[in-house]
Amino acid sequence: MTGGGSDDAVTDGGIDGVREVLATGGAAPTGEATCAHTEEMDGFRWHCHREPSDGSDRCLFHRPVDETDDAAVTDVFLEEIRRPGLAAKQFVGATFGTLDIAYETLATPDNYPVVLRDVSVAGDLRCDHATVDAPVFAGGLTVAGDASFRQATFEDVTAVEGAQLRAVDAENCTFEGDVSFEGSELRSATFADCSFEGDATFDRVSVRESLDASDVTVADDLGFVGAAVTGDLDCAHARVAGSLRLRKTTVGGRLDAEAATVEGDLVAEDATLRDDVTLARATVDGVTNADEASVGGTLELREATAAGRVSLDDASLDGGLALSTGTFGRGLQARDATVGGDVDADSCRFRGALKLSDSHVAGDLDVGSTTATGAVFANRASLDGSVDLSHGEFESDLQFRETSVGGDLSGVSSRFDGPFTLADARIEGATTFDHARFAEGVTCSDAAFADASFGNCTFRGRTTFERSTFAGAFSAEAAAFDDLLDLTATAFEAGVSFDDADIADGRFDGPTVEDGGVVSLRNATLRSGAITLPSDVTVGYDCTGATLGDVQLGVAGRADLIGQTSHPLFDHFRFHDTTFDGFDFGQAKGALAAADWRLHDTADELDFGTEAAFERKLVGWLGTLSLERGGRNKLSMAYVLLVGRLKYGIPFGRQLDLLKQVNDDASGEVVDDPTSEWQSHGELENTYLKAKNGADQVGDRKSAAEFFIQEMAYRRRKNRDLALGVGASRSAGVRDRLTAAGQWVGNYLLHATCGYGERLWRVVYVSSLTVFLWTLLYTLFTEGTTASTSGLTTRGIGDLGVLATPEGLDVLSKNLYFSVVTFTTLGYGDIQPVGTTARFLAGLESFVGALLVALVVFVLGRRVAW
Repeated sequence: MTGGGSDDAVTDGGIDGVREVLATGGAAPTGEATCAHTEEMDGFRWHCHREPSDGSDRCLFHRPVDETDDAAVTDVFLEEIRRPGLAAKQFVGATFGTLDIAYETLATPDNYPVVLRDVSVAGDLRCDHATVDAPVFAGGLTVAGDASFRQATFEDVTAVEGAQLRAVDAENCTFEGDVSFEGSELRSATFADCSFEGDATFDRVSVRESLDASDVTVADDLGFVGAAVTGDLDCAHARVAGSLRLRKTTVGGRLDAEAATVEGDLVAEDATLRDDVTLARATVDGVTNADEASVGGTLELREATAAGRVSLDDASLDGGLALSTGTFGRGLQARDATVGGDVDADSCRFRGALKLSDSHVAGDLDVGSTTATGAVFANRASLDGSVDLSHGEFESDLQFRETSVGGDLSGVSSRFDGPFTLADARIEGATTFDHARFAEGVTCSDAAFADASFGNCTFRGRTTFERSTFAGAFSAEAAAFDDLLDLTATAFEAGVSFDDADIADGRFDGPTVEDGGVVSLRNATLRSGAITLPSDVTVGYDCTGATLGDVQLGVAGRADLIGQTSHPLFDHFRFHDTTFDGFDFGQAKGALAAADWRLHDTADELDFGTEAAFERKLVGWLGTLSLERGGRNKLSMAYVLLVGRLKYGIPFGRQLDLLKQVNDDASGEVVDDPTSEWQSHGELENTYLKAKNGADQVGDRKSAAEFFIQEMAYRRRKNRDLALGVGASRSAGVRDRLTAAGQWVGNYLLHATCGYGERLWRVVYVSSLTVFLWTLLYTLFTEGTTASTSGLTTRGIGDLGVLATPEGLDVLSKNLYFSVVTFTTLGYGDIQPVGTTARFLAGLESFVGALLVALVVFVLGRRVAW
């Protein structure tokens, strides 16, 4: 007797259609003798419709296997399947010894399912190369031996749910309809190279060993939801047109989906994977979701392509996360995740965001050579190893807020097109971003660094290290800051270098360096900004070769521009060959005046490296001088000793000890002048020349005049050294020395007489002194003067003692008048010199007077030009 339902319901409804047909009824007693076997099925009692065999109360399929012949049972089984109707194909609760239908074609005249529910096979189930054109429902199937389906073809739905199978070998099998092994228990199973033209469902399956689904082709979903596989689960090279579902799956061995292709989603949410998981070279077109998954080894996505978002939120990986050379179309997020090894994202492409916020990575994070279109977030992350961002291209935000890095942080030669943030971060190792390019703002405020290097970087946007701490050396040599550089309250515990940097707007607002430390701006360009010295720590700025623009100077909390060490403001700066381009000296005229307009003096507490350099050179130079002989070299040696003591504070005893060491050294190596290690007189001349030009540029005539005086003073000293053969000039020729001597004398006279044209009082003073000197000369060394009136005629006095007498004072007063008239070249004609000596002195005085009067006009002219 056939039950209700139609064969169309089976075809249209898949596995659910099979369940519907079985639920509508089954075979029932016909009044004739039938098999005594009954089964409770889905809410109704199923009765076997077949006749008992050989005097038994049960049919051939329900008798004990030791009472039947396996071959005869198999023949009858095949005959029954080929009969029309549902009842003929129902084998509920049947028992078989060995069921061998290999190479058989099970062609049914209708589309009713072959029902093998609760069937028990005591031996093997052999279906190799078999073809079954009807749906198969084998729920509760039990096979004590092996079940082999190699190269079999199932043309319709196949449901083997809740089965208990020893070993399943379905390699290269074809399932043209949906397939379900849901809830089955298997010792091992292989479905390698299978073709599933519908769904392939292995939900809640239990496999005591391994399950091989490699190289399978699935036209719809492939599911292992809630499955438990004690060994490996192999899906390598699988091709799934739908989704690969691994939610709540447990795999005791490796999960291998290498080179798999999934056109839908890959879902491994809350899965427990106790060994390595590999998706290397896999392609997933949908979302990859492994939220809350647990991986006992490494999760590998090397060379993988994930078109959708990859999510590892709250995941736990005992090993690493390998992503290198992968492509992630919607990015990857692993928020609150734990990774026990390295995260290797080298050479990846992230077209969406990479999010590692609140995660813990026990190893290194390598994002080197990566291209990220979306943002990179690692906020509040704990990264125990190093972080490598080198050679990457980051087109959006990169944030490491409140993140700790236990190793190095490197971004060498990377490009950051979006904002870069390291706020409140803690970097235990070296931070290196040499040759990196930052297109937008860089925020490293309130962060803690060890060594840090930003050499040759380009900063297009605002850059701030506000309130950050650097325990090691900091370097931004040859970096370009096109916008604001903010170092407000930044603390440096070692060296700080901005050598050769180009800073558009630098705010050095109270950064501190270990007491006596120096911020190096050698050969740098600071176009505008402010340098504010801290009031509690002595900090210096080395501006050797630098270019300073519109830069404001100050001391925190002080209006007098005097630092904590009581040194004038400019003693905190080393100016050597410094160019002032728009620098306003007027802001600190008081400080400059207090320092006697000397820019090059520095506070003794500051370590500009000159003392050590001087001592190193001193050894060689003293040695050179000790090998030579003569008074000139003794003079040179004395000069060097004085420089070492007075300028650099090296005690004479220490210098003599060095000299003794030199004398004990027979090599006597000849070295250059030690002044090449600090500012020589020629270099100081050039320094003040540039300062003068800078003051002239902004119209600060007063400052320009004072710097001109300093410039000329060091030119005089330079010529003096050359004339005397001091230092490196000891090898100069006689002609050069004589020329230098003349320039030295001329420079000195210009200094003494008019302060290089900047001191009117000196001209007046020298003129007055000259007039009085000549008055004495006329009185003591000449025959006197003659006048048109007897009252101006004088006679010379040869004795100095007579000058104090009334007669001597009268002669002196008349000669004073004569000296004034002669000096000013008035030429009244009322008094004339007597004798050759007097005439010679008068001519000389008139010449000197003309020169000094010309100097007065020159000085007054310069003052008018102010």
